[in-house]
Amino acid sequence: MKTRYVNTDRTPRTPYRGWKVLTHQKGGRTPFDISAVTLKVMGGEASCDLTGVHMEYIRRMSVSGREEFIPVTWQQYEHIQFTGTMYGTADSDLAWLCLCYSNRRWRIQYLQRSGA
Repeated sequence: MKTRYVNTDRTPRTPYRGWKVLTHQKGGRTPFDISAVTLKVMGGEASCDLTGVHMEYIRRMSVSGREEFIPVTWQQYEHIQFTGTMYGTADSDLAWLCLCYSNRRWRIQYLQRSGA
């Protein structure tokens, strides 16, 4: 498989008006191999600390029908939380990207928790 590179110095885009990036890990132009990503599993929930830029790459794959690049082993988890980039919502809640698998399809969702 061809090595893909992601520029993690670029600030990830915000998904909605009024949202802002609260935390984002920068690391320059880095090779990205999704099959090498290690998930942390606690209580049946999976998470990893990919940055929003890496998650943007995954989002493009899932939306464009290139889901074959997402490891099949991830299908056992209902939600995979990507905690490397934290967003603040317009309502001052905290949010982060999540990759969700249901009905044999991947979709992107933003999980939110009250910041108060």
